[in-house]
Amino acid sequence: MTTSAIDILEAAFLAAGITPSSPIALPFPARPELALGYIEGGAGVLGVLERLRAQAPEHALVLLGSEHDVARHAEVLEVGASVARLAIEQGRWVHATLARGVHPADLIEHEVELSAPTTPDHTTSLSMKMAEDAPATAPLPHQLPPTLAMHERVACALCAGHRRWHLPALLDFGHRGASPAPSVHVGLLRWWEDEWGAQLVSITPDALDVSVRRKPATLRAAMELAQIHHDYCPGVLHESCPNLMVLARALMQQDIWSFRWP
Repeated sequence: MTTSAIDILEAAFLAAGITPSSPIALPFPARPELALGYIEGGAGVLGVLERLRAQAPEHALVLLGSEHDVARHAEVLEVGASVARLAIEQGRWVHATLARGVHPADLIEHEVELSAPTTPDHTTSLSMKMAEDAPATAPLPHQLPPTLAMHERVACALCAGHRRWHLPALLDFGHRGASPAPSVHVGLLRWWEDEWGAQLVSITPDALDVSVRRKPATLRAAMELAQIHHDYCPGVLHESCPNLMVLARALMQQDIWSFRWP
């Protein structure tokens, strides 16, 4: 008999010695594979997420923000499972295309036809890794994403049988305002895991936060990465980060990448 998402998440909480602040539930009728429980917010939230992930490593565990954020997710979550599966498949094509050397701007800015790969106009090499890869179970950083810093309770979601980069497709995240299509988020997150050891930490209706195990080692690599971040999310440049040089230097130090599409 298949174990339900609720049972898996309840077992993870029990094994980790953590008590959820409300009963585990299925908040989205269209996604029975996604169970949710609330944990205490604040500085320790990433440590709690790490402990829960250690108990259910074969399933995707991410934070969905506040109760208000979960309600907003539910408002936009109208696509059926078949549409989500298609977005995941398209995301695999995006990832494979990026791995071949296609520049991300070709996928982000020009809205290429995902079912019909084309020859890129320009390529770039972004395999700026450390000499040794970090282990797959590397701990999450202690830097708290701004999305989570102000909430007393934070929703922790387990998506049974899925990988973390599937979440934008499963939550129909994207294709609103300046945000790319869900498949682009899926493919980029998977590619960034290859390149930088990126892990999706949280996803709210208009933002996502990613932790990284590797940082760019040179300013040149950081500038290339900063340009990709800006192509992906123009909002990375703002009053306290006014240009790509400032962003590049920040990327050489930060453990968390935060993206907002207001």
